Amino acid sequence: MRNKRMFKTFSVLCAALVLMGGFSVTAFAQGTDQPPAEDATNDGNVVVEETEDSPALTPEGNAALVDDFGGNKQLITVTTKAGNYFYILIDRANEDKETAVHFLNQVDEADLMALMEDEQTTQEQPATCT
Repeated sequence: MRNKRMFKTFSVLCAALVLMGGFSVTAFAQGTDQPPAEDATNDGNVVVEETEDSPALTPEGNAALVDDFGGNKQLITVTTKAGNYFYILIDRANEDKETAVHFLNQVDEADLMALMEDEQTTQEQPATCT
């Protein structure tokens, strides 16, 4: 009885070792990268539209247009002569079917007045009484 039990234990141990050693797969981390697959799309019928350079709407303004991204939502980045940046989002595809304009940074009346003022104007000195 004892030999039978020892034989079963030895058989199970041998089977476990064979299964662990025989079915193990080594994964190497330094494998080479596969080259990217070629693009299978046909670009033969694509018509490329060339846009004409149109003059700016306000060529002599108080600010300069830095970035302009088009589409249903247009992001405009404007910089002033003083170096301040304003980010404007124009949403043409909102639910109300009206164009919505949002400033993405906090803008108050002082910022807008500083944008409208010209650098050539001189500031008046406050009157002092002596």
